[in-house]
Amino acid sequence: MGNLEGWLGRSELSVRSHGTAMEHARRAGNRRLIGLSVGLPVIMEAWGFGAAPDGLRVCDELLTKYQGTSIEPSLRIARSLYLSFLGEAEAAQGEHTAGVELYRQFGNELFGAATGMSLADLRMRAGRLEEAEAAAREGADRLERLGEQGFRSTVAGFLAEALCRQGRYEEADEWARTTADLAMEGDFDPEFRWRAVRARVLAHRGEFEEAEKLAREGVEIVEQTDWWLHRGQAQSALGEVLELAGRVDQARASYEQAVDAFERKGVLPDAEAARQRLEQLA
Repeated sequence: MGNLEGWLGRSELSVRSHGTAMEHARRAGNRRLIGLSVGLPVIMEAWGFGAAPDGLRVCDELLTKYQGTSIEPSLRIARSLYLSFLGEAEAAQGEHTAGVELYRQFGNELFGAATGMSLADLRMRAGRLEEAEAAAREGADRLERLGEQGFRSTVAGFLAEALCRQGRYEEADEWARTTADLAMEGDFDPEFRWRAVRARVLAHRGEFEEAEKLAREGVEIVEQTDWWLHRGQAQSALGEVLELAGRVDQARASYEQAVDAFERKGVLPDAEAARQRLEQLA
């Protein structure tokens, strides 16, 4: 239940369910389930409802207990996301590198390959777009070799976004279409992400009607979740489309909602970027 709630975008309910699972696992003496019910929700909370300052504190507390165990790599990756959200780009990169190496040491090739999405995310936030592209591309390739599709669809979406931010719209469009083909029905992250990327691509081509339609579909998808980072990103994409279409008042409203979502999550660089767009419109 915890896993399903998380992938449906209900991260807070997911963490609660994992907490219940952990209590039962402790009573049963099942150390494997205890580990899963600590590591998985930490990642889910980092991407989902968890505010950055609180999440960083939780990771630090858990590391005092689980350092040196197979739970540590998940804690390091979650910690790297929170550091990135707080604008500490170099510390985030170092922590992420440590987490990936620990996944390798524990033989967890799948989760190690899936970290292409988190590495691409924190590099984009730091403005290192070519490095973000490389991380997402490598992650997508590794996941394809493993025959995995769920994580790969999300990583492909990050690759499309990294290309779009570089202004490489044709390549971004190709990867957005690949993301759409890979995405499973109901998997909200790639479903929203390919729409957000294609919307921006179409808007830069002057195809505003279809661009707005896709951007609003992306907003609608993530508005049903408690993943505040994604909600802010979807509103930012819609704001960009409306801005390019010359609809300044509506663009301003979208950017304001993006700022609210980013601030609720504690993603300082993203909130500042949205504020700068508002200032430019003013």
